[in-house]
Amino acid sequence: RSWAKRCGAGQLAFAATAKGHMLASQMGQQEVLRPGAEPADMIKGQSVFRREDVVMARTEPQWWQKGRLVCAGEAPAKFILANGVRYALYGEWQTEEDPNPRPAPDTSGFFGEGEQDLPPPPPRRQARKPRRQLPQSLKDFDKRVKELKAWLQQRGHMPWVRGSTAEERRLARWIENIHMDKASGRLDPSSVATLEALMGWEWCEDPDAP
Repeated sequence: RSWAKRCGAGQLAFAATAKGHMLASQMGQQEVLRPGAEPADMIKGQSVFRREDVVMARTEPQWWQKGRLVCAGEAPAKFILANGVRYALYGEWQTEEDPNPRPAPDTSGFFGEGEQDLPPPPPRRQARKPRRQLPQSLKDFDKRVKELKAWLQQRGHMPWVRGSTAEERRLARWIENIHMDKASGRLDPSSVATLEALMGWEWCEDPDAP
């Protein structure tokens, strides 16, 4: 027991394996204890078993493949859940040699042998590609164009970002954003044509220009 007492939490698994033991938490999905097996030690609330007391349990089709039959009336040694299906597992001591060996059955639909052969999970739905988000300046494009048309008909010039009214400043900021959207390639040809048809509309060489 001295080796176990000296182990820290991070060394338990290594120390147990090195000494021919294993922690209960290390047991695989299809592993069970032999009948009558008792802990060889207890440390930090975990049972430590001798490695030879931990054996592989199998489904009935798996034992059939190995030429053995599960004895009548045997209760499963363990149940496991794999991909939503419940499987009963039996230890070798619960089986007997098949007196009439038969060709191995088609177990393609059964739980495969070993943890590495779990039935494949159902295909995942492919994640949808996120929709391309429209720039804020384009979300109300038609509405803003209509407002700008009305402004031009009434004032005869483009709004100024330092204008005297909130409406003028809002329209001016929208125009600045539109210029940046075009410079970054986010403005479609149809929108470009709509804007160029407006009175006095010009594209700035520098999108940051006033």
